[in-house]
Amino acid sequence: MVGTKNAIALKERFPGANVSVLHNDIEVYGVIQEEWYKKARGLGIRFRKFSADRIPEVSSANGGLSVRTYLDLTQRDADIPAAIVVLSIRASFVMRRLRGQGPGKRR
Repeated sequence: MVGTKNAIALKERFPGANVSVLHNDIEVYGVIQEEWYKKARGLGIRFRKFSADRIPEVSSANGGLSVRTYLDLTQRDADIPAAIVVLSIRASFVMRRLRGQGPGKRR
């Protein structure tokens, strides 16, 4: 939920910004986290699900940033222009990648 809280803070600071949260799974535990998620949606923050097998890639082009990802919902590749990119990731995801277990494998 750190990514959702960061998105809310960004949107409140810059109300005109287009804010998206790219995720491969959102787990909401309890009333408080559910309220954060609802608040984010109410502020216009978009939640875009990507495939764990196709991790988003950030690149710089023409003086700006772009995030290329495969969106599960639309089943197509998308290039999303970005002014900033904030990475929020579970430690267990990083550890699986470092051990060579792949992004989509759970213990």
